[in-house]
Amino acid sequence: MNRKLLNRFAVALSAIALVSCGQDKIAWKPTFAVPLGSGSLTVVDLVGAQPSEVEGDTFTRGGSEIYSFKLVYIDTLDPVRIGQFGATPGSSVDSIPISPGFPLPESNNLLRITGLASGGSFLFTRPSVTFDFINELNMDVVLQLNNTYTRNVKTNVESPFTITGQPTNIPAGSIGNPGIATLTINNSNTGGALSDVFTPTPKFLFYTPVLGTNKGTPSANNGELTVVSKVNLPFTGYGKVFYRDTILLESVNGDSLTEDISALSEEDPIQFAFLRFNFVNEMPLNINITGTLVDLDNNYSLIDQVRFFDVEKNEEGDYPYTIIAAGTSGGATQVMTEMRLYSENPTTGNNEIEAILDGGAVIIELELESDNFDSNQPVTIEADQRLSVDIGFRTKTSAEFDVPSPQDILDSIQ
Repeated sequence: MNRKLLNRFAVALSAIALVSCGQDKIAWKPTFAVPLGSGSLTVVDLVGAQPSEVEGDTFTRGGSEIYSFKLVYIDTLDPVRIGQFGATPGSSVDSIPISPGFPLPESNNLLRITGLASGGSFLFTRPSVTFDFINELNMDVVLQLNNTYTRNVKTNVESPFTITGQPTNIPAGSIGNPGIATLTINNSNTGGALSDVFTPTPKFLFYTPVLGTNKGTPSANNGELTVVSKVNLPFTGYGKVFYRDTILLESVNGDSLTEDISALSEEDPIQFAFLRFNFVNEMPLNINITGTLVDLDNNYSLIDQVRFFDVEKNEEGDYPYTIIAAGTSGGATQVMTEMRLYSENPTTGNNEIEAILDGGAVIIELELESDNFDSNQPVTIEADQRLSVDIGFRTKTSAEFDVPSPQDILDSIQ
């Protein structure tokens, strides 16, 4: 007799034995798990960046290519024309030394770097600003950036920095064949200042371009000098930030349950109930999580603080927060935890089970800290890494089913 048939035969014999004892019903206490909600958080969500402000940053680490998240802020200055040098197309331009030079109006680039984080800080260890110069003026141009600083949008605090290695020589070019040059500003030529001035709060980057020339013949077809600035902020660094989000829970009713569960009598008591949280952390951030249950039908009134229960250790007790270790290159960190729900909370008197079944919400508060934060070790956050959570409702209730007749049982195993 094969194993499948043997198993069916054993079940049948057990049922026949129950019938022989005069039992026509079997009591059953099944456990049900119903999904209620889910959420995820990426660095894009945390920063709250606009699509135009996001790029991937590809670099090599340990022989592997890493695709990380990078904020970018691009600004194009008004083009410089030959008339601004006091000349006309085709005429000769005398040499203008860079000092004092020919200053252009002060320019600024708004760096939102605002995010949805409610506090904390993050120090970028690989920030840079690139200035691309496109020269169609048919003469060499010398450019220097003076008065470089950032200004906090909210506090108006200014943070100046000095760029070494200037000025930049921009070779002559023409329309269709421009001269190209690039100035890159980073921690190396600012004495480490960029990491200090580009803190993740909204700010303006100010600079005053100063031009000089070598004697030459300007293009007769009104060419231009174009200057494009690009602030690059790869998310490599260290810090601690705070974040808050709301996860709505679906109401549990007959429409959202399986047929067997919805068919249970309303009089059958719930033996126990838990909210189950399954967290998966892919980011190189240690995360402390606290939660609050609120009643949507009662103006987000407090049901209770989330009391996390350690499922893996099977430890009784209430825990106000749970810690999720940073994900590593070897894989994500997974933590499963539960909160016991009461039909009458012994402290608040709230019926937590009813409130959750009617459709509540969980307000999640996160404290995200870069791995090895205390030793200022930088981490790189990749574009697709995320913290995700699935929330479910787990309960046990009473049920019973009819015992079939002996003939029906025998017929079922033929």
